[in-house]
Amino acid sequence: MIKKLADDFGGDDNILSMIRVANTGSRSRSKVQELKDLETKVLVQYLDRLMTSRKMDDKLETVLKHLGFLNTKITQMNPNFPDAAFLRILTAKYGDRAVAKGLPSAISTGTESTRSVAVKLQMQQLNTWKKEKKSVNDVFKLLNFDQYAGIAVVSSPGMNALHGYIKLFYTEQPALKLYIKMLSSRFNGEDKLALFLQAALNDGTTGPLVGKLKKDLFQKWKNDGLYHDSLITKVFHVKSGPPTPAVSRIAKEYNTFITPSTARETI
Repeated sequence: MIKKLADDFGGDDNILSMIRVANTGSRSRSKVQELKDLETKVLVQYLDRLMTSRKMDDKLETVLKHLGFLNTKITQMNPNFPDAAFLRILTAKYGDRAVAKGLPSAISTGTESTRSVAVKLQMQQLNTWKKEKKSVNDVFKLLNFDQYAGIAVVSSPGMNALHGYIKLFYTEQPALKLYIKMLSSRFNGEDKLALFLQAALNDGTTGPLVGKLKKDLFQKWKNDGLYHDSLITKVFHVKSGPPTPAVSRIAKEYNTFITPSTARETI
C-alpha cells in the first residue's frame, strides 16, 4: 500500500506533505491518529530502503551505531517533521522496550554524533511516557524487570531508562518511594539493596549508575524522615548491640547526606 502511494504521488516526500496538509485540516482525533500512523509507516519504509541502500542489516544494534547519519537523512526529508519523528520510526519498527534498552549503549559507547542523537531520543522517549501518564510501575513492567533479581537488576539494559524516568518525577515522593520499593523487592529488602550498592561502589566495577541509585535510596530515606539511629533500627533491624562495619558506614554516609539541612544526630 505504501509503495503504491509513493508511486502514485511521486515519492515519500510528496506523501508526507499531503499527510501533513490533511492532518492540519482535520478536526477528528481518530483521523489525526490515522494520518499519524500512516506517516509513521511511510517513514519506517523509508528507513528500510535507506538501510538496504547502505548495505546495513535490519538489526537495532546496527541502527544505533549509525544514529547520527540516519537521523540526518530522516530529518532531511522534510524540515517540518516533528522532533520525535525518528523516535516514532524506531519504536514502530523495533518496539518501545527494545529502543529503551538499546539507547543507553549508544550513549555510553557511540561516537559523538551517535551519543548526541541517542541522548535526545532517550529524553523524547521518557517525556513521551510521561505524556502518556505511564506510572513507574508501568515502566517497570514495560522494561520487563520481573525477570531480574539482585545484581542483574542494576546491570540490566533497562535500568538506565528507569532511572532516567524517575528523575522526571524526582520531587514527587510517591514515585520515588515506589521506585525504591520495586528495586528493593528484587534484593529482598532495602537493607540488602543498600548493602549491595555499598559493596558495588567499593568494588568499582559496576559503573556510575550505582552511585546514582544509592543517592536515590538516601533521598527516599530522607523523605521518610529517617536519621542515623532510626535508619539502623528501622531499615537494618539492629535492635541491640553494635551494627556491622558495612551498616555503620552506610549510616555515616547517610548522615552526611542529610546534614546540610536536616541532620539532628551526630556520630
